[in-house]
Amino acid sequence: MKNEGKNVVRKINEVLSMDRPTSDLRLLIVDSGSNDGTADLAKQHLEKIDDEISWRVISLSRSGKSVAVNHALEIIETDIMIMMDADAFSPSDSLVKLYNHFSDKQIGAVCGKFSPPSSILGGEYRKRFNTIRTGESVIWATPILEGSICAFRISSIGDNRINDEINADDSQLSMIIISNGFRTIMDPEIRFNEGGVSQPTRKRLVRRGQGLIRAINQHKGNDFSTKEFKPIFYHSYYFYTIMPLLVSFSIILFISSSISYSINYESDVGNYSILTLALFSLSRTCRDFVVGISILLESQIRLIFGQKLQNWDTDRKS
Repeated sequence: MKNEGKNVVRKINEVLSMDRPTSDLRLLIVDSGSNDGTADLAKQHLEKIDDEISWRVISLSRSGKSVAVNHALEIIETDIMIMMDADAFSPSDSLVKLYNHFSDKQIGAVCGKFSPPSSILGGEYRKRFNTIRTGESVIWATPILEGSICAFRISSIGDNRINDEINADDSQLSMIIISNGFRTIMDPEIRFNEGGVSQPTRKRLVRRGQGLIRAINQHKGNDFSTKEFKPIFYHSYYFYTIMPLLVSFSIILFISSSISYSINYESDVGNYSILTLALFSLSRTCRDFVVGISILLESQIRLIFGQKLQNWDTDRKS
């Protein structure tokens, strides 16, 4: 957690009220460079609770979720690690559902599903995102996980660690696990909601997109020996890195060609073409597609100019 003073007590209560898949449940809270007393609030609250659960609160001077995840991997003693975001809300049966998947020895990681309303920025994209991730899970594995509630088999990660200069820690772990021969899946029956962010800012979405782009490019050279997964990975690579460039170039070429045709041939055909494009863009699906492409394109442009967005300052108003 980083500066989660408003969420820390609620999140602890949520976790402790959940159905427990095993009696050997341990709670680890990593305070990632907070300056609002998050760690102290966690300790004070846990000391008051009448629960035999083993707990530990650790404060790190260096912020960043990827830094915190790597630190946690070094000290967790159980083979199953369930990771949850402080601002996410999950049903009481979530831990049991996650844990039950690991009876299959091929499963290395499982994540839940976020279904936002279509009205929020990126809502339509997330719905299609869920469909793709669920389909990939059925085929073999998905390279992109939801970090708000997910579980990992520590032994499937091995001695590998994620790049703490990149966010998208959940997806980094997913690709490491798949490289080690295990499956990573999204279970659409495990749901969560994100609290405090009713309308995500564009910057938040750009950060998320940039993290996925960097994570996918970093693992492009991995030995994904499973034949079912190779097309899944390269589809993700195309979607997040190549397609935004192609679509942007195509739109620019279409508009410039239409204008040029109208000027050179004194024809209204070019104007009609642009008008058709404008009318097409009025549809919700088209608008969301263009917004999504622009977010991924901005993510790449910021990266080219050295604007790396791996650290996030908590702001519950955005």
